[in-house]
Amino acid sequence: MPPTPIKFDFGLLDVPGQKILEKFDAEGRKYLLGVGGVRGGKSWYGVRWVLKHAFARGGKIWIIIPEYGVGSELVRLMNQILYQHWEIVSNHHEHPFPKWDLKIQGTYGPVEIEIHSAYDPDSLIAATLSAAWIDEGARISPTAFRNIEERVLSTEGPILVTTTPRGKNWVFEELSKPFSEGNTRYGAAVLKTADNPHLPQEEIRQLRERWGMDSAYARQELEAEFVTFEGLVYAGFDLDRHVAGKAPEKFRGVWAGLDWGFAPSPAAFVVLGEDFAGIWWALHEIYAYRMAMPELAKLIEAAVRQFTIQTIWADPSQLAAVQLMQQAGIPVVPARRLLEINVGVQKIARLLERDRFKILSHCKNTIKELGLYHYPDGGKRDKPVDRDNHALDAIRYCIWMREPEERMPDEQVTVEKVLAFRDPGEPKTGATDWKQSGY
Repeated sequence: MPPTPIKFDFGLLDVPGQKILEKFDAEGRKYLLGVGGVRGGKSWYGVRWVLKHAFARGGKIWIIIPEYGVGSELVRLMNQILYQHWEIVSNHHEHPFPKWDLKIQGTYGPVEIEIHSAYDPDSLIAATLSAAWIDEGARISPTAFRNIEERVLSTEGPILVTTTPRGKNWVFEELSKPFSEGNTRYGAAVLKTADNPHLPQEEIRQLRERWGMDSAYARQELEAEFVTFEGLVYAGFDLDRHVAGKAPEKFRGVWAGLDWGFAPSPAAFVVLGEDFAGIWWALHEIYAYRMAMPELAKLIEAAVRQFTIQTIWADPSQLAAVQLMQQAGIPVVPARRLLEINVGVQKIARLLERDRFKILSHCKNTIKELGLYHYPDGGKRDKPVDRDNHALDAIRYCIWMREPEERMPDEQVTVEKVLAFRDPGEPKTGATDWKQSGY
């Protein structure tokens, strides 16, 4: 008598967008795109999709995430399903990367499911995959996506990308647009936050009110729309150009910036290193909501030891908080006040323009803010909208204090003079080694 087939309960597809994706998958479409609002049901569908193709195709299947810190929910969901018949799992570990080997043989060999980070796109090579799921695709580089495309080439394997939109970036251009133009190799669906029946609708309504009922941010985060933010402060920011998986081994110095943040805004702490080519690197971030000062101080103190931080330049409006940090032995000093916020903003914009500012891919809040921080009504007014700027303010405090566009008195510092002034980090014409100038 043949063995009884193993059956798994994958639950119901409660969100309309999940059912649309399932239909396109059944049609055999090569590329599937699930664009979702926050908690829109993307992760649950992705785990279900991976196991479905693992049982049908066998072989090695990768789940790609921006960095390992965001993978815990996927591990929980995967285990939740596999625990129904854990006896089919022959090997399982979660370090150095989560992996499940199953006692199931398919067309492309025994099932191996692994979670990998797109932190370093070049690490996503030298493997043959039968299928791949990229989660939060808008936060990874197009280079990582193309590397995964090559991995499924010989098996003609399908690729699922799920993500909350981040403007009209490569996900829109390479996956959403071909579908909207009628290319039948592509399938796409929207998973709105409000469509998830397991979420409290009153909480969603309050979020929409706080973010602005028809604001671009609410449309992106809740309605899963590809929104072009007009009047972006850092319009020159490019994910592929400015986000990196690895930093240099040595730095000229390491400092940090600190924006205090008071509820409901988070405190933001960003570690910044300047390398010997004059490039600034965002190496680490702390983004803390409603955290008491002693707890924040402990996290910052640990970062000071880890990165050998010389000075932390902080928001000068909270001198009492500065003093508390100093009393704890943390090298925090108030940044110099500027009469115009756009002076510091222009400084960061110029660094981005000249490829003198890079962000490590695990600094997810810094990357997110760079794509959201904007001027009101899409126009360049005196100052940007005071939102989505906590990590960016921290960066601005630090870099401005390390590379002031002066030396001139505060009251004489204007945007016009900043734009006209030579960047102190620029090599002078004919200089042999500006880094040794002692600046």
